Amino acid sequence: MIYDATVEAECDHCKDTVSVEPDLEYTDYSGTTSHYDCSDSAIEKKLVDDHEWVIGDDGQYCSEACKKDAEA
Repeated sequence: MIYDATVEAECDHCKDTVSVEPDLEYTDYSGTTSHYDCSDSAIEKKLVDDHEWVIGDDGQYCSEACKKDAEA
């Protein structure tokens, strides 16, 4: 079986993990060439939008509470 690409993200404090499926982007109008957008900014946006993670200057956190624990 062939699976779509996924990126594993890990909380920088509690080490909880989540799988993120990057968007498939086409590089031309004909739709013959494409790539998965695995850039940090694209994955961080999906973490925030789809999984309610919190992105800080010092890392990615699974929740606001986890980020506050890390700062304490």
